Amino acid sequence: MAKQVRRRRAEQGEKRPAGFLLGAAFLLLEPLLLLLLSRFLYLQGFSGLLRSGDWLPEYLLLLLPAALLWAVFDRAWVLWLAEGLPLLLLTLVSYYKQLLSGVPLLLRDLGMFSGAGEILGFAFPQLRMSGPTLAALLGWLVLLTLLVTLPLRGTRGGKGLRLSALGLGVLLFLGLFVLRLPPETDGRCGPSLVLYRSWAQGKTREAALGADEEALGLLREQLASAPSPTAEVPEPENGTENGTAKPKPTVIFLMSESFSDVTKLPGVSFERDPLPRFHALSREGRTGDFLSLTYCGGTGYVEMEVLTGLCSEFLRSGDTLTSLPDEAYPQLPCIGDVFLREGYGLTFLHSYNDKLYNRAVIYGAFGFDPVLFEDSFPPDAERRGGYLSDLALSREIISLLEKPSDAPRMIFAVSMENHQPYNAGKYGESCRSGLRCEGLAPEEQEVLDAYVHGVEDADEALGLLTDYLAQREEPVLLVFWGDHLPNLGLADGRNVYQSLGLYEDPDTTHWEPELLRRMLSTDYLIWRNTAAAPEVRTESSTLLGLHVLEELDFPLTDYYAWLREQVDGRLLLWRPRLFVDGEEAVYADIPEARRKSMRLYAAAVYDLVYGDGGLFAPQRRGEP
Repeated sequence: MAKQVRRRRAEQGEKRPAGFLLGAAFLLLEPLLLLLLSRFLYLQGFSGLLRSGDWLPEYLLLLLPAALLWAVFDRAWVLWLAEGLPLLLLTLVSYYKQLLSGVPLLLRDLGMFSGAGEILGFAFPQLRMSGPTLAALLGWLVLLTLLVTLPLRGTRGGKGLRLSALGLGVLLFLGLFVLRLPPETDGRCGPSLVLYRSWAQGKTREAALGADEEALGLLREQLASAPSPTAEVPEPENGTENGTAKPKPTVIFLMSESFSDVTKLPGVSFERDPLPRFHALSREGRTGDFLSLTYCGGTGYVEMEVLTGLCSEFLRSGDTLTSLPDEAYPQLPCIGDVFLREGYGLTFLHSYNDKLYNRAVIYGAFGFDPVLFEDSFPPDAERRGGYLSDLALSREIISLLEKPSDAPRMIFAVSMENHQPYNAGKYGESCRSGLRCEGLAPEEQEVLDAYVHGVEDADEALGLLTDYLAQREEPVLLVFWGDHLPNLGLADGRNVYQSLGLYEDPDTTHWEPELLRRMLSTDYLIWRNTAAAPEVRTESSTLLGLHVLEELDFPLTDYYAWLREQVDGRLLLWRPRLFVDGEEAVYADIPEARRKSMRLYAAAVYDLVYGDGGLFAPQRRGEP
């Protein structure tokens, strides 16, 4: 018996070094194999595979979880399954997101996973399982099968390799996430590196412009020395006219899904004006470019910036204004606070459901009552292109205004009809304005035709609403704008914008600031049912809400008064790789002359979102 034990131990001793070496070799090789497979999937082939992105940072990012997984399981197949499957799924999501919007998967997008079903429904007509995608998934599955059926027992390295793997994982974690060494990449790489870069750049931004104690102190001193417009909140009033109280205007915010002036597209012509009402109304009010923080998606982010005046770029890495904890929203500023102080009733209306962007919670916390979605529309409400029509939305707004009310009303409405997808069968007929564009392939023209059809319907609905508002006795202010440009991509990767010559490379991570500014521009209109001088002026998602309050000449809360004095005129829009200042000068990053004011703005956002909001006077939300 003793001889058998000694023989077994001798045999195990002979195998241990081989097992250690084989296990270590697989541990070091596995991240490289996944990296190649992931890039092959993302790039849809071998073209550019070896010269894309930074190999070493991405390899180290994949080696970190591989080392920790080996330290726990000491199994080659477990490592390949547990790391490979999530990576390939993220790569597939990033590839399709890049195809649809020109932007790979970013850290903030992870907050939208709860609405993934809705998003997939929008994008499904444009998704296609390509040959390279199938080849990548099949290659991963084949190797997994081999590792499971041929266990390769010699690759088990034992306790020594597990401890070594654990030590390696700890070192990699310290180097990558504690020291935060942000790699520079060209965007054509796997999601692990893109997500890491998004996180690392956010941390760098927080360190440079975040709410440090010095910035908070400077802001506190600034606010203490300024007179508070809310020190004594006056009773709601609006002056008098001929001895009687002047009526307060009805105010309607209408954000139109993907609306833009299609007559500005290069190489496109029409037999007749596709936007006759918008163009006519623009000669009666204020209009111009609307700078959005998003492109091809992210409607809820635009809503929140308009409502709060908070710049999303000052949030922590991975946060968005729609994904904060529910308890954060009651203390966030909102233009609705000013309307509530003026005695207004607030209504939110969206012609879709409440599954995206946490709208039901957010608008309730902002003091809107009621908060209405598509289930509040009549059962026979018209549908166009698969969604409730813009005409149905205008009719519902009119129905709300027809109901008697003791208080003036502010309605914030969001349309849905012209949401993606755009395809030949969306409306069952061509657009009415006679679209002409010789530079597009037939499939591309069908996509553009569907979008133009939706824009025509938005214009018709705008006309219906303004015809009604023009007949009302009380003054009315209508604020109408497009949230972002639409996604006009095809399943094979072609894009209408690219074919029209708006850009050469659909990968937005390569765009210069001037091109970003153009592709983030839609159109807006501020119109009254009383005579007003026409004006052309650029607006933005960050400051539109403030400018409407100024247009109404309402007394501002502390926050909006500070925003007017310290931010307006210095900033229009800031997002990655684009800073547009108050004079519409375009930069790739915050210019030195604006850095101090933006640092104070960052401190204000930090206090309101992550602090106790004590730097500004209470909003008195919901109080009479």
